[in-house]
Formats: sequence, C-alpha cells, structure tokens
Amino acid sequence: MWLAHAHYQAEVKRVYAGAISRQQAALAQVLAAALGRPCAAVRRGLDIACGQLIGGNFDFHYDPAVIDPEVLGMGPPGRDCRGLGGVHFPGGGFVHLDTCNPRDGRWAYLRHLGVDVVLGHLLWTVIPR
Repeated sequence: MWLAHAHYQAEVKRVYAGAISRQQAALAQVLAAALGRPCAAVRRGLDIACGQLIGGNFDFHYDPAVIDPEVLGMGPPGRDCRGLGGVHFPGGGFVHLDTCNPRDGRWAYLRHLGVDVVLGHLLWTVIPR
C-alpha cells in the first residue's frame, strides 16, 4: 500500500511517538544548554505536529521566539546551518539533531554518512537516542 507524504508522516508520528519524543528531548537539552534557557521551555519550542521525518532524524518545526540560529552563532534562519556537534537547521523553519556535524572532519563525515544517511534511511525509521 502506497501512502501520500502527509499520510506517511502521520503514521510515523503515531507509531514512533516515543522515539520522536526522545529525539525532541535530546535536541532540547543541547539547545537549552547553548541558549542558557530551561530545557522544558526549549522543548515546548520544538513542534512535533508540524514536523516531519527526513531519513532517520525528525525535523521539528521550531519557534523562532524560543530558538534562533543566529543567537546560537549558526547563521540566519532559512539557511542550511550546522553546529553544536550535531544541531542542523536545514531551512524552512526546521531543526533536527544529527549524530554529529559532518563538517567537523573526515571521521565525523563518515559517521554522519553511516548513521544518519545510510542507517537512517535503511535500518531505522527514527534513529534511536
């Protein structure tokens, strides 16, 4: 049975709610530490309902009043920017947490390629955290 993108995303959110929640918690923890804000407030700024799964990482739609890539020193919103080890703002108001930043060197690139790209697409629906 083939699913439209919206139906697939809804099914992923239903079936993998626990794994998505753990990715949200891990991302919120990294961002809260960098922003000096309470983790709970940052986590509330990461919206699952408007988010989407890309590969094995869940793209959370973020609230720019709570999370701002420029404040984090990662460039203006809407631009593909990475930092803080694995935080990735791919644009479009989304953010996700990669296992590492592929721009941090050869081994980081290979780890990102292996875990986030290959295994994230082939083995895991949502990469476990």
